[in-house]
Amino acid sequence: MVLLSNGVRSIRVRRPVAASAEIAFVSAAREGERLTATAVERHRAGKSGIYDVTVRCGDRLLAEFRGLSRTLSG
Repeated sequence: MVLLSNGVRSIRVRRPVAASAEIAFVSAAREGERLTATAVERHRAGKSGIYDVTVRCGDRLLAEFRGLSRTLSG
């Protein structure tokens, strides 16, 4: 929160946006299968973040995702 010169409080909104994303598809899912996605925040510093998501069907790996974010203020 920021206090403006006229005494009014203003909330600055931080908006994380995708900077880049990459997906490696390893195996195909079949209709009716139950998929599980596990996400982990690998690193966050300042305005940047790195996130990994693993998609599985049981023990079978289906896909790996890595996303990089950048936070914009406004």
